[in-house]
Amino acid sequence: MITVMQYRNRSGEHFDQPTLTFENSFEALSHMVRSELRHGGKITALKEDRIKVDTDIWGTLDTSIFEGSVEEMHSLVQFSAYYVQGRENSRDLIADQFVSDFDKIGGFYAGTPLLLSLAAPFLMGSNCLKVAFMLACGVLDKDELRVGTAVSLDHLFAALSLYREGACSFREAFYL
Repeated sequence: MITVMQYRNRSGEHFDQPTLTFENSFEALSHMVRSELRHGGKITALKEDRIKVDTDIWGTLDTSIFEGSVEEMHSLVQFSAYYVQGRENSRDLIADQFVSDFDKIGGFYAGTPLLLSLAAPFLMGSNCLKVAFMLACGVLDKDELRVGTAVSLDHLFAALSLYREGACSFREAFYL
């Protein structure tokens, strides 16, 4: 079980928010992307069993701390590593360049520092969030990554949910 402790700081006052619990990592990752990073949140701390996300909106700082066992947090940490590396790179390259060079890498073993550093320049722009999310969910096919970057984030969530449940292939999910 992954827990998310939430806090709000506004005008020097600290407010505890409800603690959330998620039964699986996909639900927790979806919450992180939809409720935090999609709205300008930043990953400010990253450990194997803990991720801190801060979202500053109009002087109100919301903090969410995702915690769980190393095994439960694996896909969240994996996603966070892709996302942070992509956001920190200053070159304005798009995900299509990463996808084009994907075959040259010779396979992708998530979490390998060398491969993460190779992937970082290509996880840029508005597609960074989508590409990192797809990679963390096991979507590695270059054409599927390209399709995923072309749809809205909400459609991507629906497709990844169906794909992870085994209801259909990732590509088939877009035609349902």
